[in-house]
Amino acid sequence: MKILQIGLGEFGMSWFKDILLHHQVITEIIVVDHNKKKLEEAKQYDHKQMCNYYQSLDHALKEQVDLVLNVTPPHEHKDTVDKILEHNIPILLEKPISTCYKDAIAILKRSEDKNIPVMIAENYRYQKKARKVKKLLTNGVIGKISSVNIDFYRNHHMENYHKDLQEPLLLDVAIHHLDVARYLVEQEIKTVYSRLFNPSWSWYKGNASVHLDLLFNNDIVVNYRGSLVSHKNDTDWDGSWRIEGERGVLYMKDSMITVINDEGELTYKINTNEDGRISVLNEFIQSLREKRNGETDIHDNIKTFDIVQKAIEQNINKH
Repeated sequence: MKILQIGLGEFGMSWFKDILLHHQVITEIIVVDHNKKKLEEAKQYDHKQMCNYYQSLDHALKEQVDLVLNVTPPHEHKDTVDKILEHNIPILLEKPISTCYKDAIAILKRSEDKNIPVMIAENYRYQKKARKVKKLLTNGVIGKISSVNIDFYRNHHMENYHKDLQEPLLLDVAIHHLDVARYLVEQEIKTVYSRLFNPSWSWYKGNASVHLDLLFNNDIVVNYRGSLVSHKNDTDWDGSWRIEGERGVLYMKDSMITVINDEGELTYKINTNEDGRISVLNEFIQSLREKRNGETDIHDNIKTFDIVQKAIEQNINKH
């Protein structure tokens, strides 16, 4: 399979050297970045000489490829997606869909008009911890879900475009957690109450802290508290979860999942060393082969983006 990757920023380079170069199905990679130094850096990892390199997307699109991995900054997504879809190539698009809800909807409609798949690389729900929790909940270990509490506190410095986002936590990290919440409770959002703010010591221009009070269908309450400027790393990147149901409670923190119900207490230790992006890519490739929507196809992921948009709008309306 021949893939075209656009973007060799920090995360794009990681996709290239850690995922694509080692994937068994991928036989050739076309790499695009306007920065010549980034292309030269990428060549150092290309020991099998399985790649061709371009500074121009227009030139790269003259190659015949099976799919595109778009790892450009989200404010560039609409323009790059438009150009790729003109060539009728399926796209795996890094989250978020865009920094702008209007552009996200435009990308969705463009995908529909062209009838070409666009799937979002929302990798947290593909990780083993989330999959195990989903299985446990489906098996009814805590019964009907009533509430979900998610805490996420990191001391994290981002030096790329993230530091200039108006909502760096909400758009870059919390959107993962919100997608996992949708995945686990299998319900969609009804109401959103938000408090988006930036502590005085923050090194971000935008809101690095988020408090959300969410009501999903079936009267499931989800509370989210998070910060990128915590004074210490209190949680891993998945956050600390507490899910309460009619029969008991489930905790997910670090590599541990603990269930406490009327039968007693049981703890599972999960291998967290896997990279969820491998599962994302596998799912996209499999969905193309089976001619179906991928699990995090844009038609599903726009519902996660809806929560983000409602949180932004609700926060603005309070001021």
